[in-house]
Amino acid sequence: MPTINYTPIDYGAWNFDGQGINILDRLSTIEREIWKKGLPFQDKRNDTGHAEVATYFALILTERTGRNRCVTVPAIITHDIGYRVDPEKFREAFISKPDKEAQLRIRLEHQIRGGILAYNILRDSGLSSDCIAEILRINLDHDTRFYETTPDGEIVQDADVLWRATKPCIDAYLSGKPVEEVRRLSEDNIFPLLNLPLSKEIARIELENSMRFFK
Repeated sequence: MPTINYTPIDYGAWNFDGQGINILDRLSTIEREIWKKGLPFQDKRNDTGHAEVATYFALILTERTGRNRCVTVPAIITHDIGYRVDPEKFREAFISKPDKEAQLRIRLEHQIRGGILAYNILRDSGLSSDCIAEILRINLDHDTRFYETTPDGEIVQDADVLWRATKPCIDAYLSGKPVEEVRRLSEDNIFPLLNLPLSKEIARIELENSMRFFK
């Protein structure tokens, strides 16, 4: 049973357009400018809302852990801006016809392209060079996970994965599947990838909240 004080997303009040309405009032001036510059590159896999939901979770995790916000929030905002892939080919490689070689290629390409785009956005943002370096270090390996990440990187990775426990993610990737399969696939692709016990508790609460819509 969950042991933390956490209220899941209220989908009756949530704006699903992915433009940032749900989080903008929680962002600093610098973070809002980074969001604005990154927005044209977000959610390119027909996964509307991913960047916004992941940022929402990064804000919560950062606040509750005391991690470095000048790293975690800009990093999560820019972590997936490098995708330039046909959404159907993405789904084929990751869902309908899993292909590990194709998955690795897609992940590497979007991390590298995203790192370049992120640097172009961040270099004039007002963030320190140390923060920018740490953001790029995290984002260049946030999916492949070849190297052990940093404490701030744990927040970014977990916020990214927590998206998978939400209704918009399930709608985007698992819609139409039997409810038992939705739960199994969600659990298999969430819990093994989370770093923090806090994140696992949030995931349990959010997944139960989402599954109410798939019975």
